[in-house]
Amino acid sequence: MYPRVSLREGKFKVADQFMAVRCTPEVEFYAAVLIPKSSARPLFEARKQVSGALAHIAWRDWISAVGAVDYTRRFADCLRGRDKD
Repeated sequence: MYPRVSLREGKFKVADQFMAVRCTPEVEFYAAVLIPKSSARPLFEARKQVSGALAHIAWRDWISAVGAVDYTRRFADCLRGRDKD
């Protein structure tokens, strides 16, 4: 299994940005990347399933999307209870 982000069509109605969180096979936190709706929509459209309600987007495509912001350090701090912002 390769790293991917699963995104549902309905989320576009309620969110302006989307964060994907990646874990290791041992279910340990690995990375978190936020992208704007304007970047998520074309990724979704390119990979949506036949039903049209779900898309599986390759991690490499997600992290290289226009406007991607690496939240890995901030997310890790929150997991450890050290969120200071």
